[in-house]
Parts: sequence; C-alpha cells; structure tokens
Amino acid sequence: MRRMLLLLTMAWASTVHAGDAQEIKYTNAGINDGHKGSVPISQSLLAFNEVAAAKDQLSSEDISFFVREAKVPPHLKADLSDPTYGNKQPLFRRQSGNATVTIFDGAHELVAPAAIAWIQEIHDRKKAQNKPEAGNTNLAVISEHQGPVIGPDHPDVKASGNRSGFETGEMIKHKGVYHMFVNEMFGQHHIDMRVSHWSSPDAINWKRQSTVVDRVPGRSHTNPRSEVWLTGVEYNEDEGAWNIFFVSYRGGNPQAGEGFRADYEGKIWRGRSTVKGPDGIAGPYKDVEIILQPDENTQKWEGQQAVDSFNPYKVGDTWYGFYGGHYHTPRGPWPVGLARADKLGGHWKRMPEGFNPVPIVKTFVENPVVSKLPDGRYLAIFDSLGPREIGTSISKDGITWPPETRLTAQTGSNKWAGDGDHDMRTPLCAVREEDGTFTVIYTAKMKDQEFWAMGKCTLGWKDAATASD
Repeated sequence: MRRMLLLLTMAWASTVHAGDAQEIKYTNAGINDGHKGSVPISQSLLAFNEVAAAKDQLSSEDISFFVREAKVPPHLKADLSDPTYGNKQPLFRRQSGNATVTIFDGAHELVAPAAIAWIQEIHDRKKAQNKPEAGNTNLAVISEHQGPVIGPDHPDVKASGNRSGFETGEMIKHKGVYHMFVNEMFGQHHIDMRVSHWSSPDAINWKRQSTVVDRVPGRSHTNPRSEVWLTGVEYNEDEGAWNIFFVSYRGGNPQAGEGFRADYEGKIWRGRSTVKGPDGIAGPYKDVEIILQPDENTQKWEGQQAVDSFNPYKVGDTWYGFYGGHYHTPRGPWPVGLARADKLGGHWKRMPEGFNPVPIVKTFVENPVVSKLPDGRYLAIFDSLGPREIGTSISKDGITWPPETRLTAQTGSNKWAGDGDHDMRTPLCAVREEDGTFTVIYTAKMKDQEFWAMGKCTLGWKDAATASD
C-alpha cells in the first residue's frame, strides 16, 4: 500500500503501477499536461501501450494528436462520467486486461479522490483474490462504478431514440470483448420494447451495434408480439451458431377485464445467428421456433403472464432453463420454475409441478442468469426486491437452489438509483474474470428522472470469518 501511495503522489500523471501480470496497472494524465505542466501526455499513453495487448494499443497518430492538440481524437471520444474526478472529469479511458489509462480534464496534477478510489479498488480486489473460492458461499460487492455506465446522455442512446432506457437481457464476454444483448424501452417504459446489441472493451465504455429483435407495432390483445424481451444468449454447439432466447407477449384486453399495460400469454422464442461460428455473435439473428408457451402442460402457478423469461444453462449433458410466471388477477407473486431438454434447441419440458416453482424467493424473482463456477457449482444472479439490491443463489448441482442472498450494488455517494423497493432492477450477468472476481452489469431507475440506466459493480468472495469486514 505504501508503494502505491508513493507512485500516486510522485508520478500519478505518467507511471504505471509495476507488478506481476495479475496486478492492476493504472495510469492517469491531464489532457493539458505538457502544455500546462512539465511532463508530456505521451508518457502516460506510451506507458499504457507497453502493457496493453496489441489490439488495444494507441496508434502513434492518435498519441501525436493528444500531444499536439491537447484534445481527444474525434474517433476516440466517448461519453464518460466518474464522480471521483469531481470537476476534472475523464475525457478518454481505455482498458486492456488489468491495465487502464485515463486522460482527464486537467494538467500535471493528482486528483486525490480518484487516486484513493483506485487504491481502495486494488485493496478490495486483492482481498477477494485471497479468499478460497471452492465451497465459498459468501459473495460481496467489492467495487462499484461511480454513476451509470450508460445513461440518458450517452450519444448512442440519443442517436437511437431511446427515451426510457433499458431493462433485462444478458451480457457475455467473448474473446476479451463484452457483448450486451439488452432490451431498450425506446418509447413508453416497459411497453415499447426492442432488443439491441452493444459491445465494450471494458464493460464501461459502450457502443451500440444494432437492433436484434423488434416488437410488432400496434399493442393489442390480438398482437402476440406486442412486446419482446430477450433474456438468454448461448452458443449452440450442435448448430455451430449463437442462439438467443426472448419472450413475446400480447397486450391486455380491457373489455375482458384485462389491464392494457399488462403482459399476457408469454411465448419463449429461440433465434439463431445467420453468421456461423463463435465469431458470429453479432448476428443478424433469425427466428427459429417457439420452445415454451401456454399449452396443455401449463402449471397452475404460471398465471396469466406466463411463460416469461428464459435463460438456459448446461448441467452435465442436460440443459436447464429458468422460466417465470405471474397472476395479474388476483395479484400474486412472481415465482420461477425449471424446464429441461437434451439439447439447447429442445424439445423443452417443464420440471414436474411440486418441484416447480423453485423456492429461491417467496415474493419476487425474475430473469435468473446462471453460470457455472470452476468448482462445479452454479451461480444464479437475478432481479429481486430491496433498495439497490440484486439477488443471488449458489447451487451445488444446478438443479436444487437455496434461498436468495441479496447484495447491495450502490452505497454512499453512489446511490444514483431511486430509493424504491424495485428501482434497482435486473442484473444481466456475473461474468467471471481471470482474477476470480465477477463483473456485473445491471439496470436501475435513476432517482432524478424517468430513465432506467445501466450500472456496473464487481463481486468477489469473502470467507465466513471476514464476511462482515
């Protein structure tokens, strides 16, 4: 810790923290350094290039532009926000593995709150790395991104006409790139829906790539695709192509006593990328079939909304997937059950009633996303209740699931989501990183406006003896 403090106070603007390949290397510089300071900004950018992967390195032309113009090259500009930098906000940031470079609105100077936040992140990550993972059930939020990673002022949000924000989806990491398939509420929130694909090198700086699935315009009880919600993305080895899973709903019929804004008779669709191979993740995608819907096998607990949400995962040679249900009238809880299939493409069958619904929570659970841990257990992360909280459950076998544990994703000055029991919405993933931590991207309603933004936090392991640290 003393060595890191010396580095920060003596060479914040130009020095990368030295260490082995698993250590965090972080360099900062003010955009005006070299113009209003003694050290040219190129030192920080070249230092980053020394430890960055070839694909992430800055070109000599871009570095020359930074130095000459004291500006970010136009094609590298992004909408960044980090409260720890105060009025010296980041203008450019790039990450490559454990290395990060940040260029902020300043000169040759130390931004103390940002430096302290960096030290705390390193400290928390090292504590998490030292905790044994095998058999551990104590996950904790070890770091929080300050503010949304995608908010209403993001250029691609504005360019795509996304008025109300985001809700539900899944994020995966493929060849070092984060791919987020997320539902955009482009008009009325939770009504006007489409599925989009975004990508990022660091899960912080995002670029919208395309619209993947759109609803059929004209909400009504006769339109079975009045809404579409993607909840699962998996690579199908049998087909050699990426698959997506999304639910479609019809609108309510007020003349029959149904709520116009409520969702009815959900159907789970499977889509497939038309570009074969693992690198075809961006699609485009084509509908293949409905894999689960209301029929003679519907179970009583599923209600008028079911089936909703679907996220498949593999246990041994068998595929399983959580799906949900809900009664609008009389108003009931939001439980989930399991379906199973021999292949990702189906034929999908519900687990027996009695086993379903799965008792993870009593009142509300939606959109569980499941990943397998290195020790053979399974981690589910999902939308639950609680102010600024997300739900988790760890299963020994991927089939029986213990009651949820909630984690608080926003604390202190970072409470940008509303105070309501359900203003914190849906985590899209728990992507396990090389250092044993988990990257989580989630949706949450902002407390100061009617917009559901994207947030980020990091999870790590804590043993029972230090669970209250």
